[in-house]
Amino acid sequence: MKVTMKKKDIQDFWRGLNVVAQGDHNRLFAYAIGRNLQKLRPIIRLLEVETKPLESFERSSMALARLMAKRDEKGNPVQIPGNVGLAIDDPPAFQEKLEAIRESTGQKKRDEEVAQLLESEEEIDIYMIDFERVPETMKGAVFETLMPMIREPNESEKSEE
Repeated sequence: MKVTMKKKDIQDFWRGLNVVAQGDHNRLFAYAIGRNLQKLRPIIRLLEVETKPLESFERSSMALARLMAKRDEKGNPVQIPGNVGLAIDDPPAFQEKLEAIRESTGQKKRDEEVAQLLESEEEIDIYMIDFERVPETMKGAVFETLMPMIREPNESEKSEE
């Protein structure tokens, strides 16, 4: 079924599909997830390229983070536990300098262009599945993510409003 979605919503749908794909589901539901991942993959790959930060900004911001990182007793940068980032010694000063880097490298303009791109709409082809075929174990947050691919329940099964 052809539907029109904002590109940022397509990204959210993609992320949700990937999370749900990790579960153990009935064959028809798993097929629907797989088909939609397959259909969205080229769009997502293109969006990844179109939204990637500028290399000059990435290099400069990483150098700034290493320079302004908290240091351990040996003088090594302290990494945030469970994260790939570094703990920053003076976050407000870091943010101020990072903003200057965003401006000087053109990343600020790039971010504005990316925001516009993600608000634009694209027609995509989604493999639909009947509400009745969705596993009963699905929770509200998952339903919200997968709504683009779920056909409305039969009138008799709709809850009274």
